[in-house]
Amino acid sequence: MSTRKLPSSIQTFRKGYAIPYRNLCNGNRKKIIKRITFITNPHTCNQSCDICFAQQAPLSWEQTQEMDFAIIEKTVKAFLPHGLTEIIPSTIGEPFLYSHFEDFLKLAKKCNVKVNITTNGTFPNGGIEKWMPLLQPVLSDIKFSAMHGKIPQSVEEVVSGQWLVASSISIQATLGKNDKLDKVPKGVNRVKINEPWILGRMIYDAEHDCPFLTKEAWVWVDGTFQVCPNPDARFGMRTKFPFGDFGNFAMQEPLEIWNGKKYREFCKNYKENPICKNCKMR
Repeated sequence: MSTRKLPSSIQTFRKGYAIPYRNLCNGNRKKIIKRITFITNPHTCNQSCDICFAQQAPLSWEQTQEMDFAIIEKTVKAFLPHGLTEIIPSTIGEPFLYSHFEDFLKLAKKCNVKVNITTNGTFPNGGIEKWMPLLQPVLSDIKFSAMHGKIPQSVEEVVSGQWLVASSISIQATLGKNDKLDKVPKGVNRVKINEPWILGRMIYDAEHDCPFLTKEAWVWVDGTFQVCPNPDARFGMRTKFPFGDFGNFAMQEPLEIWNGKKYREFCKNYKENPICKNCKMR
């Protein structure tokens, strides 16, 4: 795949998941988790991208429209003393359309944790002028989706506005075989380039170590704890329990689920799971 040559100042990752972390929490803590992703509003987006997981496999099986903010408060409170440094709003759906997104940012500021966002760059419900002052104190990284290499126009406005001088500004480009990446604006810190993820496209069976288990958590829109973000499991199988039912943070204590026997046994034996054997995220 041919892509535009990028400035040397930009870090470029292909299928990369490593992000530098900085523990900004006060006090001595037993570090058992780095970050948590909350699937806040999977049904709500103001665009319709052809390779979106929700387009490939519609979420008609999930009736909950958006996450009760109390689930987020409860979960952050539970994990804050144990190394939590970063929280992520919906990675399916546009996070700025979550009705409690402003509360999400305020909670992050109050708890001294960072926020990592992936957005289509439209900044709904207020525009850049509203959101940048709220993002500035808490943002670790903002990723602008560049589907088929098309970089949102708002990236230019963000980098020229000097709002996010202490945060990373990234382009997350999804490039098909014949796609080319737009010119990357000066001020962008890094570019991640991924091939389109087509649900159900299997890979070879290989031994590997999972980069997520015991390090990160995903909380589905209704509070269900999910062990990883594998789209083939979550969307392709059209179920919130592709690996089994480990519990629900809304109805149970998050730490009891995290430290529970069922999750720990899965972490020990995951390499025997057929979904894990064919995971593209290693």
